[in-house]
Amino acid sequence: MMEVCTKCDETFDNGQCDSCRSFLCIDCGNLTASEVKCMQLKTKRKLKFFCETCEDGFYKVSALIKEVSELKLSINKILNKENESILTNSVVSSQTPNMEVDISELHSPTNKKCSDLAVGHMYSHGFFDADSDPELTNGPPRPELAPGAKNALYMA
Repeated sequence: MMEVCTKCDETFDNGQCDSCRSFLCIDCGNLTASEVKCMQLKTKRKLKFFCETCEDGFYKVSALIKEVSELKLSINKILNKENESILTNSVVSSQTPNMEVDISELHSPTNKKCSDLAVGHMYSHGFFDADSDPELTNGPPRPELAPGAKNALYMA
């Protein structure tokens, strides 16, 4: 079967790239006489013909595989560091007591003395201000500090 060369438009017999399937004549494909003979065999041939573009691409494959492997290693290192950070943070947070205070629980009748102590302590350390917090309006009155006093606990 006669084909047309994709480079020089010359017609020729049997010279197709086994990768991209483009047709190249003997001259454009840089084929030797023995290579042309092998390509014309009707049986299953083992010799493969690759055009210049495909051959250059095959040489780049090993470099690309190496780069992908290096990228995978870099990604795994980053993921391992992130996982270690997450584990460290979860251990620290599980060992740290919960710092949030449920104001309504502090003012419950069963915890009256304890809640008054806690609220007084929190007032004296500036944790919150009853004047600006609507949840604290039903709680015990804010203790007044004596002039020059640094700390005061309110006991009912």
